[in-house]
Amino acid sequence: MEIVLHLGAHRTGSTAVDQALSRNRRLLWENGIGLRLPGDLRAIADFGAVAELAPRAAEAAEAARRLGGVRAAIDRQVRMATRRGRVRLILSEENILGTMQGNLRARALYPDLAPRLAAYAAVLPAPARIGLAIRSYDTVWMSMVRHVSHAGHPVRGRGLAAALAAAPRGWPEVIGELRAAFPAAAILVWRQEALAGNVTAVARRLAGLGDGVAMIPHEAVANASARYAAQDGAAVPRLAFSAAEAERLRARYRADLGRIAAMAGGVTLLDPAEVPT
Repeated sequence: MEIVLHLGAHRTGSTAVDQALSRNRRLLWENGIGLRLPGDLRAIADFGAVAELAPRAAEAAEAARRLGGVRAAIDRQVRMATRRGRVRLILSEENILGTMQGNLRARALYPDLAPRLAAYAAVLPAPARIGLAIRSYDTVWMSMVRHVSHAGHPVRGRGLAAALAAAPRGWPEVIGELRAAFPAAAILVWRQEALAGNVTAVARRLAGLGDGVAMIPHEAVANASARYAAQDGAAVPRLAFSAAEAERLRARYRADLGRIAAMAGGVTLLDPAEVPT
């Protein structure tokens, strides 16, 4: 069984990609591909608590038992998919990386990623492929603040914008930690900025469908990332980068795209427009 992990990231259009996969669930099934979306994985008891349980498992029998329960539940999902003739299983859950609130509290991009990935690597089958969307630092931080605030968790903290503008961690560090945790996995990276109109193409590439297999286009899904971008483009009162900070973040993103494109070890920076639909 080949495992594919779709890890988001948050506020990069990952929901649109999940919608495209779900829309094409029957096509995936006909091509031997199973699909478990975030709701399916979050329904597994303690799946969301894996990173908190793992450090205690060596000394606390209860934590070890609960982790074992997660591992057993995932194994059952894989066995069930195998019995039904699936040869590939897509597991999609962006919270494996961490949370938006955690990022904003720490003023860093997935600051606890390495131990989180180590914890999940112990309960998940080794993935053959990982999908990750990235986004310019200025807009992804604004979008996170907007989303968390609208969810009823006001984001406070003096100097937040300046701290985020100077945060040392970026997408290359995230990808490097993914490579360390899952060294055998190919890592497919795409830009949120290129997603509008190309969601189905990205979903198709992530699923590993052959060139002769066309996914069902869906207008609402295809335009979802553009709609999210328009919503996020509005001013965010609680996070206002200065013009210099915003340009610094955009310049860093451009430089980091070059770093990612130059990465070896199975990392591919995808141009969604070049993927046949």
